[in-house]
Amino acid sequence: MPEPIKPTPAEGVGAETFVRALSLTRITPAEGSDTTAAVEFEAVMSTGAAVLRYDWGRDRFVSEVLDMSPKAVDIERMNAGASVLDSHRTSGLEAVFGNVVPGSVRLENGVLKARLRLDPQDARSRKVVEGFVRGLSVGYTVSRWEIDEATDPVTVRATRWQPHEVSVVSVPADPAAMVSLAGRQAFFGPDRASHC
Repeated sequence: MPEPIKPTPAEGVGAETFVRALSLTRITPAEGSDTTAAVEFEAVMSTGAAVLRYDWGRDRFVSEVLDMSPKAVDIERMNAGASVLDSHRTSGLEAVFGNVVPGSVRLENGVLKARLRLDPQDARSRKVVEGFVRGLSVGYTVSRWEIDEATDPVTVRATRWQPHEVSVVSVPADPAAMVSLAGRQAFFGPDRASHC
């Protein structure tokens, strides 16, 4: 079933949480570095690309677009060190297996980026690093919308939104946004070398 969205003009939709796919690039560790240390990735969290959503309030599909201008994206909460979660689960600490590196979130040429740190002792991190799980997604809330009824489908633009978590997921909203494994090296010990 499509994910719900209930847009209203200018006033916003309240505290509903939405998710988007993102991609990661492994930050190559220095030769001889500690393989038990946290592993860091460079993440592309959003380019603002359109995602088809379902508007339950108006019984129609809409094209959701994130405004990627600095005035639209509130990165303060994410930049404080938000969590990396398992499938957007927020019900307990066992869902957390990494975090956003504090101060690393930024907008570069209309692309929202950050560095993520994963716990190397967690099996879920290993699946990401070795490429078995490649889908990731960002969770965010929207406080202001602009709606263009002249498009087909209707375009719903988030003009004020805040990312607040990043998740490893089995099926991302955008199937083209995946983990980049370029330049990866051995992670879980010297006998576990990974190659592209």
